[in-house]
Amino acid sequence: MATLAELNEVLGDSDLQSKIKIAILISAEKVVAEVNTTPNHAERMAWAFLAMANPGRYISTLMNKLLAENESVPVATIIGASDATIQGNADGAVNFLAGVVA
Repeated sequence: MATLAELNEVLGDSDLQSKIKIAILISAEKVVAEVNTTPNHAERMAWAFLAMANPGRYISTLMNKLLAENESVPVATIIGASDATIQGNADGAVNFLAGVVA
């Protein structure tokens, strides 16, 4: 389990931030490609447009969410997460990032 101090240090990990930035772009592109009957499509598309224009705007929000969700995971596991794991987390957070309440 990561300590609060360790999780705080992860927030500044530039490699992880870069991976999350690209994952946000990929998630946004997936939203653009989804069918318009997808639940909450309008809100998701509005988010995708903003994310494509400025993915950096969402890095901190997604980092905070991922660290809070994975606080019981060792820091080394968080920092060493695979691209597929990071992408899966980003894809799973689209409604959250788009402000859609489940």
